[in-house]
Amino acid sequence: MKLGTTLVLLIGALGVGAAAFWLVWTDGSAQRLDDEIQERVEAERLLYRAVVLDDITRLQIERNNSGTNERWVYSYEGSGWWQTEPKVFAVSGPALQPLLDAANEVRRVNGTAPAASEKVEGFFGFHSPRMGWVVQEYRLGPRSGAGLAAITYGIDEALLTSDELHNAVAEWDGRTVLADRLRWPGYGVASRIALRHPRGAWVMEREGGRWVMVEGGTGEQGQGTQPGERVIEERLRVRDFLRQVEDLEVAGFADGAGTERASMGLEPGVFEFVVDRRRLRVGQPVGDGQGLWFAEYDHDVEDGMAGVVFLVRQRDLGRLAVPAGWFFETRGVD
Repeated sequence: MKLGTTLVLLIGALGVGAAAFWLVWTDGSAQRLDDEIQERVEAERLLYRAVVLDDITRLQIERNNSGTNERWVYSYEGSGWWQTEPKVFAVSGPALQPLLDAANEVRRVNGTAPAASEKVEGFFGFHSPRMGWVVQEYRLGPRSGAGLAAITYGIDEALLTSDELHNAVAEWDGRTVLADRLRWPGYGVASRIALRHPRGAWVMEREGGRWVMVEGGTGEQGQGTQPGERVIEERLRVRDFLRQVEDLEVAGFADGAGTERASMGLEPGVFEFVVDRRRLRVGQPVGDGQGLWFAEYDHDVEDGMAGVVFLVRQRDLGRLAVPAGWFFETRGVD
């Protein structure tokens, strides 16, 4: 083989090898660059740290629904979550987490956010003293299409973001997070219990370390502090009764707005149970033959506001219609 031919072949081979190396190197570099870009995109969260329910003590949502302003406020009080607006009712805490998950998914996007307008889609805010964030508030501005929207934080200019939070607020149904059990003051906290039902009525009050039937008792001689009163010797009966109340299941919810409460039999109701200032009132049966009754929970009977209307099963009401004499029946030691 001639020397010229050999050099040509060698140069050609080196060229092919260099080209192959270049392709492999550039392909790998491109992949690394894509990975770096993706990492930067992932890091550009609206919230610089993912938030879970245990981090916060208050959550607020607002939106404009066809011209009607709607607002929900949830607060952690004592040992559980409560809806405090629009009406007070116990809440299943874990049911709030999907809203936080939506906020955690929001990403900031390069680009110009839609121009701010007086009419915004909603508001999302939370208090997080555990994370050093006393208040975090976000105004949900207009959408720009293609899954993008504007969010304004504090006094900063609007940011262009993905629209997960907008969707979550727009689709929010406050009834889905309400608890399936009523939450009452416990035995160690309650100071007054009253019951009215078709078979009678009674009222008991705590006096120091004992419970006294102040209305509806038999008033046996020497046992009451006033005429007609009777001391409940077996205090555990009161505890057991309150536990039965705590087991009352919320079987569903109904719209109790306006004059509909009267049509549900809730004015004044055929059954009423009050612990301190919290009241359960039961109206009339639901007309579908399912053994359900209209009921209303009022967290504070002195605030003058209507409570939350829901459905309760008839079998549960039977367990609560306890006559005054039940508290004085003798029984074995627990």
